[in-house]
Amino acid sequence: MANILTALQPILFSAARVVPRELTGILGAVDRDFSDQGVAKGDSVKVSVAPTLVAQNVTPGQIFTVGNDRTPTAAVLTLNQEQEVTWNLKPEEERSLMNAGVAQDMLAQTISQGIRTLVNKVESYTYGIARAAASRAYGTPGTTPFGTVADLTDVSNVLKILLDNGATVDDDKSLVIDTFAGLNLRGKQAGLFRVNEAGSDDLLRRGVLGDVQSFKFRESAAIAPIAKGTGTSYTSNGTGLPIGSTVIPLITGSGTVLAGDAITFAGDANKYVVTVGVAAPGSITIQEPGLKIAIPAAATALTVGNAATANIAIRRNAVKTVIRPSLQPIGAIADQMTISDPQTGLTFLLLRVPGNAITSWYMRIVYDAFAPNPYAIAQLLG
Repeated sequence: MANILTALQPILFSAARVVPRELTGILGAVDRDFSDQGVAKGDSVKVSVAPTLVAQNVTPGQIFTVGNDRTPTAAVLTLNQEQEVTWNLKPEEERSLMNAGVAQDMLAQTISQGIRTLVNKVESYTYGIARAAASRAYGTPGTTPFGTVADLTDVSNVLKILLDNGATVDDDKSLVIDTFAGLNLRGKQAGLFRVNEAGSDDLLRRGVLGDVQSFKFRESAAIAPIAKGTGTSYTSNGTGLPIGSTVIPLITGSGTVLAGDAITFAGDANKYVVTVGVAAPGSITIQEPGLKIAIPAAATALTVGNAATANIAIRRNAVKTVIRPSLQPIGAIADQMTISDPQTGLTFLLLRVPGNAITSWYMRIVYDAFAPNPYAIAQLLG
């Protein structure tokens, strides 16, 4: 049986210097299922989703009637994402490692760099899921939020979207922003520095963004400008669509409408987020809860918003991210153990495989994410 890397644990869990780390606000904002139980790529995890309830009139009587059945659905999340980082050690390096010396520091730093790379992969992937699942959007593409002195209406407007969708004030919500928006918050929103107004000296003394209007502010390096679809001259079909519609047939026009695009319809100021796009005339799908204003019977022009940075306002249970160390059969040819990142809690499989005059190392993770409650996500464009 392979050896567990017990003798190396002090080295693997410490480093002589801190390896730079990117901001991972998305992982801090979503519902995370972290575990050190190894799984194989393609394994599935079931997540229960409670159904909506329908109100009805009360009928007076001497006896109570049986209540309506409540049947939750079980969303199945298949872990299709698997990533690894690898490196090699030659015999003299391994000998130096066992005898102590600078090689220990190098291995510890290599482990830290591997964790950094894989965490960034998971952060970026989860951000992409959240961005494409957003219900609606607010803001001006190309204009960084919070740029007006003493003005937090950007926060108020994305909060309004979530409240209109049913995400209550006291829920666990986050506003995940890029560092440009963070710069404006720190530099132009003086009220956040005044302890009597902010209720805390976190931002003034420690640079912690803290809570604003029921949002926990977080920053993420994964948030970056995204190219928009090329669609032009599209209109809806001529039959009209009621409030709440999510499937929008498009006629005429050309070019792509991409998942994650923020779009508008003539006569409606709401910015809807596309979840299923098109590359030619056909039907697009916008995210729940669908149209807030009905599209009239006459063909209505669609506009694809300009390229933007999509910051994310989100309630924690809106996105489920499942992360596991990869599964590797135990055998005589490889040593293995799991190792966790103290910053995010992610757990990785670490393998050491001896070869002919060289030892190869592998760090692997399996993960995936989905958005069971898209009504609790909104984009803040910048």
